Amino acid sequence: IAFAILSVHSPIDATFEAYRALRLWRARFGRIPSQRKLASLLLGARGTDGVVQYTYQKAEYLRQFDEGWAEDKARYTRNGETDLAWRERLKRNVRGLGWAKATFAVALANPATADVACIDTHIFATFTGRVPGKSIGKRVYLALEERIRTLAREFGLSTFACQWALWDSKRGTIEAHSILAAP
Repeated sequence: IAFAILSVHSPIDATFEAYRALRLWRARFGRIPSQRKLASLLLGARGTDGVVQYTYQKAEYLRQFDEGWAEDKARYTRNGETDLAWRERLKRNVRGLGWAKATFAVALANPATADVACIDTHIFATFTGRVPGKSIGKRVYLALEERIRTLAREFGLSTFACQWALWDSKRGTIEAHSILAAP
Protein backbone atom coordinates (compact mmCIF):
# COMPACT_ATOMS: atom_id res chain seq x y z
CA ILE A 1 0.00 0.00 0.00
CA ALA A 2 2.86 2.37 0.84
CA PHE A 3 4.41 1.64 -2.58
CA ALA A 4 1.12 2.48 -4.27
CA ILE A 5 0.91 5.80 -2.39
CA LEU A 6 4.46 6.65 -3.45
CA SER A 7 3.82 5.75 -7.09
CA VAL A 8 1.08 8.35 -7.70
CA HIS A 9 2.28 10.68 -10.51
CA SER A 10 5.85 9.47 -10.03
CA PRO A 11 8.36 7.60 -12.20
CA ILE A 12 8.73 3.94 -11.30
CA ASP A 13 12.48 3.89 -10.60
CA ALA A 14 12.14 6.91 -8.32
CA THR A 15 9.24 5.14 -6.56
CA PHE A 16 11.43 2.08 -5.95
CA GLU A 17 14.21 4.25 -4.51
CA ALA A 18 11.82 6.16 -2.25
CA TYR A 19 10.25 2.92 -1.04
CA ARG A 20 13.69 1.46 -0.37
CA ALA A 21 14.67 4.58 1.62
CA LEU A 22 11.44 4.38 3.64
CA ARG A 23 11.98 0.69 4.45
CA LEU A 24 15.61 1.29 5.46
CA TRP A 25 14.58 4.14 7.76
CA ARG A 26 11.89 1.99 9.35
CA ALA A 27 14.30 -0.94 9.79
CA ARG A 28 16.89 1.30 11.40
CA PHE A 29 14.63 3.34 13.69
CA GLY A 30 11.57 1.11 14.08
CA ARG A 31 9.18 3.78 12.82
CA ILE A 32 8.74 6.16 9.93
CA PRO A 33 10.07 9.70 10.39
CA SER A 34 8.13 12.90 11.01
CA GLN A 35 6.25 14.30 8.05
CA ARG A 36 8.90 16.93 7.34
CA LYS A 37 11.78 14.43 7.56
CA LEU A 38 9.85 11.87 5.53
CA ALA A 39 9.21 14.41 2.75
CA SER A 40 12.93 15.22 2.70
CA LEU A 41 13.82 11.51 2.67
CA LEU A 42 11.46 10.89 -0.27
CA LEU A 43 12.76 13.85 -2.22
CA GLY A 44 16.34 12.68 -1.72
CA ALA A 45 15.58 9.22 -3.11
CA ARG A 46 16.38 9.78 -6.76
CA GLY A 47 15.79 7.20 -9.45
CA THR A 48 17.30 7.13 -12.92
CA ASP A 49 13.99 8.55 -14.14
CA GLY A 50 13.58 11.44 -11.67
CA VAL A 51 12.14 11.87 -8.20
CA VAL A 52 8.90 11.08 -6.43
CA GLN A 53 6.41 13.91 -6.88
CA TYR A 54 4.24 15.61 -4.21
CA THR A 55 6.56 14.43 -1.44
CA TYR A 56 5.09 16.54 1.38
CA GLN A 57 1.54 15.41 0.61
CA LYS A 58 2.62 11.77 0.26
CA ALA A 59 4.52 12.03 3.55
CA GLU A 60 1.25 13.06 5.19
CA TYR A 61 -0.63 10.17 3.58
CA LEU A 62 2.09 7.67 4.52
CA ARG A 63 2.09 8.82 8.14
CA GLN A 64 -1.71 8.53 8.29
CA PHE A 65 -1.54 5.06 6.74
CA ASP A 66 1.21 4.02 9.17
CA GLU A 67 -0.83 5.21 12.15
CA GLY A 68 -3.94 3.44 10.85
CA TRP A 69 -1.97 0.26 10.23
CA ALA A 70 -0.65 0.33 13.81
CA GLU A 71 -4.21 0.74 15.15
CA ASP A 72 -6.01 -1.80 12.97
CA LYS A 73 -4.25 -3.80 10.22
CA ALA A 74 -7.54 -5.46 9.28
CA ARG A 75 -8.72 -2.11 7.95
CA TYR A 76 -6.19 -2.48 5.13
CA THR A 77 -5.58 -6.20 4.63
CA ARG A 78 -7.69 -8.51 2.54
CA ASN A 79 -10.53 -9.99 4.56
CA GLY A 80 -11.71 -12.83 2.32
CA GLU A 81 -13.35 -10.40 -0.09
CA THR A 82 -12.95 -10.16 -3.86
CA ASP A 83 -10.23 -8.03 -5.43
CA LEU A 84 -12.94 -5.56 -6.44
CA ALA A 85 -14.32 -5.21 -2.91
CA TRP A 86 -10.84 -4.91 -1.40
CA ARG A 87 -9.97 -2.18 -3.90
CA GLU A 88 -13.12 -0.26 -2.95
CA ARG A 89 -12.22 -0.52 0.73
CA LEU A 90 -8.64 0.65 0.16
CA LYS A 91 -9.82 3.54 -2.00
CA ARG A 92 -12.16 4.56 0.81
CA ASN A 93 -9.67 4.10 3.67
CA VAL A 94 -6.32 5.25 2.27
CA ARG A 95 -5.83 8.91 1.45
CA GLY A 96 -3.97 9.42 -1.80
CA LEU A 97 -5.26 6.29 -3.54
CA GLY A 98 -7.65 6.74 -6.42
CA TRP A 99 -8.95 4.00 -8.69
CA ALA A 100 -5.67 3.16 -10.43
CA LYS A 101 -3.45 3.18 -7.35
CA ALA A 102 -5.91 1.32 -5.12
CA THR A 103 -5.96 -1.24 -7.93
CA PHE A 104 -2.15 -1.25 -7.98
CA ALA A 105 -2.06 -1.98 -4.23
CA VAL A 106 -4.45 -4.92 -4.65
CA ALA A 107 -2.61 -6.26 -7.70
CA LEU A 108 0.80 -6.09 -6.05
CA ALA A 109 -0.48 -8.39 -3.31
CA ASN A 110 -0.97 -11.19 -5.84
CA PRO A 111 -0.26 -10.13 -9.45
CA ALA A 112 -0.48 -13.62 -10.93
CA THR A 113 -4.17 -13.91 -10.03
CA ALA A 114 -5.35 -10.31 -9.49
CA ASP A 115 -8.70 -9.69 -11.16
CA VAL A 116 -8.20 -5.93 -11.43
CA ALA A 117 -6.41 -3.65 -13.91
CA CYS A 118 -4.72 -0.29 -13.41
CA ILE A 119 -6.40 2.04 -15.87
CA ASP A 120 -3.91 4.89 -15.90
CA THR A 121 -3.52 7.49 -18.63
CA HIS A 122 -1.42 5.12 -20.76
CA ILE A 123 -3.86 2.21 -20.67
CA PHE A 124 -6.77 4.63 -21.15
CA ALA A 125 -5.05 5.98 -24.29
CA THR A 126 -4.44 2.44 -25.57
CA PHE A 127 -8.19 1.81 -25.62
CA THR A 128 -9.53 5.24 -26.52
CA GLY A 129 -6.77 6.84 -28.59
CA ARG A 130 -6.71 9.90 -26.35
CA VAL A 131 -5.39 11.08 -23.01
CA PRO A 132 -8.07 11.47 -20.33
CA GLY A 133 -8.93 14.79 -18.74
CA LYS A 134 -8.25 15.35 -15.06
CA SER A 135 -9.41 11.89 -13.97
CA ILE A 136 -11.11 8.77 -15.27
CA GLY A 137 -14.63 8.35 -13.94
CA LYS A 138 -15.77 5.15 -12.24
CA ARG A 139 -18.11 4.06 -15.06
CA VAL A 140 -15.41 4.44 -17.74
CA TYR A 141 -12.75 2.90 -15.48
CA LEU A 142 -14.83 -0.21 -14.80
CA ALA A 143 -15.83 -0.55 -18.47
CA LEU A 144 -12.19 -0.48 -19.61
CA GLU A 145 -11.23 -2.88 -16.83
CA GLU A 146 -13.93 -5.29 -18.03
CA ARG A 147 -12.52 -5.13 -21.57
CA ILE A 148 -9.09 -6.09 -20.20
CA ARG A 149 -10.67 -8.85 -18.08
CA THR A 150 -12.36 -10.29 -21.19
CA LEU A 151 -9.10 -10.14 -23.15
CA ALA A 152 -7.25 -11.76 -20.22
CA ARG A 153 -9.66 -14.71 -20.20
CA GLU A 154 -9.05 -15.27 -23.91
CA PHE A 155 -5.33 -15.65 -23.22
CA GLY A 156 -5.58 -17.47 -19.90
CA LEU A 157 -4.06 -14.59 -17.92
CA SER A 158 -5.02 -12.74 -14.79
CA THR A 159 -6.57 -9.35 -15.46
CA PHE A 160 -3.52 -7.60 -14.01
CA ALA A 161 -1.06 -9.72 -16.04
CA CYS A 162 -2.99 -8.81 -19.20
CA GLN A 163 -2.84 -5.13 -18.28
CA TRP A 164 0.93 -5.45 -17.82
CA ALA A 165 1.21 -7.05 -21.27
CA LEU A 166 -0.76 -4.16 -22.75
CA TRP A 167 1.56 -1.71 -21.00
CA ASP A 168 4.62 -3.51 -22.41
CA SER A 169 3.05 -3.35 -25.87
CA LYS A 170 2.39 0.39 -25.51
CA ARG A 171 5.99 1.03 -24.40
CA GLY A 172 7.39 -1.17 -27.14
CA THR A 173 9.50 -3.22 -24.70
CA ILE A 174 8.83 -6.47 -22.92
CA GLU A 175 9.66 -6.69 -19.23
CA ALA A 176 10.19 -10.02 -17.50
CA HIS A 177 7.58 -9.32 -14.80
CA SER A 178 9.12 -12.23 -12.89
CA ILE A 179 6.80 -11.53 -9.98
CA LEU A 180 4.04 -13.15 -12.05
CA ALA A 181 5.85 -16.48 -11.83
CA ALA A 182 5.70 -16.46 -8.02
CA PRO A 183 3.18 -18.88 -6.49
